[in-house]
Amino acid sequence: MRDDIAEFFESQGGDASLEDVSNGLGIPKYGSDSAFMLLQRLKERGIVEKKGRVWLLKKEEKPKPTEEKVAGSRVEAKPNTVDMQALVEMVAKTLSTAVKTSTPPDEWELATKPMKTKVEDKARELSRFIIKPCMVRVKGQVTTPPLFLLLET
Repeated sequence: MRDDIAEFFESQGGDASLEDVSNGLGIPKYGSDSAFMLLQRLKERGIVEKKGRVWLLKKEEKPKPTEEKVAGSRVEAKPNTVDMQALVEMVAKTLSTAVKTSTPPDEWELATKPMKTKVEDKARELSRFIIKPCMVRVKGQVTTPPLFLLLET
């Protein structure tokens, strides 16, 4: 049907009204399979355009690729494997150097690294102390909250 429309528009000089299309192709103007619906579908695809009451056939000009462009693109499409290998090695070396020498940019990374201080030694030093809750009576009343006493063992 698209070819029929294209031939019809060419025979009409590239433009036709809805009535011309309907009469020329022998289809109704409006409805589900009408000239109007057909022209709307062609408009959505970019084949025709509407100017007032007239529908115009768009000229489709496809530029032909020159032999130079085709040959040039074929040469560019093949990457040089030696250069690619050297590039991959350089990137790998740079990344390994950067990872070894970089300092963490934020505190979160510092928090996720293993601690270098010895917490166990400090725990042993403080283990001799015992914290026990105690209630103190002041003038017959118990203190709230309870006080904690630090006792040495």
